[in-house]
Amino acid sequence: MAPSLGGTHRLPTSIGRPYGLLLQQPDDNLKGLVTVDVPLIALGRPSHTGHALVVAGALAATLAAGLAAVLPAPVAAASTPPAGSLAAVSCAGTTFCVAVGSSSTATGPRVALVEKWDGHKWTKMTLTAPAGSSGSALFGVSCPSTTTCTAVGEMATGHTSSAALVERWDGSGWQRQSVPKEAGATSVVLFSVSCVTSSSCASVGDYYTTSGYSALAATYHGGDWQLVTVPVPARGTPSALDGVSCRPTSCTVVGYYFNRRVSNYSLPLAERLTAANAVAEDVPQPAGVTKGGQLQAVSCPAASACEAVGIGSTGSGSAALAYRWSAGGWSDQTLPKTPASLDGVSCPTLAVCVATGQTETTPSSTLAYRWAGSKWEAQPTTNPPSPTDRVLAALSCPSTSDCVAVGSYFAGSSQHSWSELWDGTKWETEATAAG
Repeated sequence: MAPSLGGTHRLPTSIGRPYGLLLQQPDDNLKGLVTVDVPLIALGRPSHTGHALVVAGALAATLAAGLAAVLPAPVAAASTPPAGSLAAVSCAGTTFCVAVGSSSTATGPRVALVEKWDGHKWTKMTLTAPAGSSGSALFGVSCPSTTTCTAVGEMATGHTSSAALVERWDGSGWQRQSVPKEAGATSVVLFSVSCVTSSSCASVGDYYTTSGYSALAATYHGGDWQLVTVPVPARGTPSALDGVSCRPTSCTVVGYYFNRRVSNYSLPLAERLTAANAVAEDVPQPAGVTKGGQLQAVSCPAASACEAVGIGSTGSGSAALAYRWSAGGWSDQTLPKTPASLDGVSCPTLAVCVATGQTETTPSSTLAYRWAGSKWEAQPTTNPPSPTDRVLAALSCPSTSDCVAVGSYFAGSSQHSWSELWDGTKWETEATAAG
């Protein structure tokens, strides 16, 4: 399996910008464009993969109370589910996977969460809270081996400020690493990471300045993390990078940007990073997707082959997106017609890829598609007991017959983690550790 899986996230294409943890600063670039789902924003989960808003306990309780009034009553479950969400997972084999996200209590801020899969059950890993932070969350993880993992996210440093969070596993414990901040940036978030080896990683996200939100990329080759200049099309603000997948000599990154000369909608963005530079790649707009789109995850089983997935808008609803890189270019692929978002993808071989996400229906359901060389086909998945906002946000497939997917759902105003396993024939639910 290529060690190429980090976290994924998304929000409605009409917004475009993937919010992180904080109550965001106003962005003049988005005035007149933003149409937000108030219940999701209120809980601090503007993307459907479990990203969390870091707020003080009193504010969290107030927002949760307001949300409870507008969401359906939870469906009774057999036992109390874990509180929190899982946003990303990476497997170094069938008996070693690490999933990351965030968890919370009724009165405190959300804190970063890490769980480990040993082939039989999930257990919670010990992670020290960042000093001086009022909250944290992890959105991406990559494990090139059973003794090396890197997880990325965001930690709150004030009411309207944040810094990138990077945690590194050395086989015995997690240690924090620092990432340089772009000049003038008041908030920084990393959404995805991909590591080829213990000393070769790339991570992507975005940062905020008074000019708006901009795409962010950083690389690690032992020592310190270094920022990478990200080329964005002219007038491409705001922009963000949501996913990254690395091979030994290059990385492919995906996300979105706005181009006011073309439209008032987000447009898919893909770039190739090498040791020398970063080069933007042309991503065609799929037929029928007329109101924008964005790519949310990518997996590259070889340097010459990648699969990217995301969401687009048809004007009357949403549509999942899938693109394949081959022969030096991106081409869009046909997907089942169900209104959906694809939030994660994993390609254990050149011929096999699996993507997960959620249906954009009421109620929503977890979703999985499989590519076996000729077309994408839907796979039946299990679903959480509550019908509210169910999603498989990310997955990792160490082989063509083994996949681990993670995500979340809501029961009333509480968010809970979720996990499903693919054994080569079917998806089955696996209980997560207590968040």
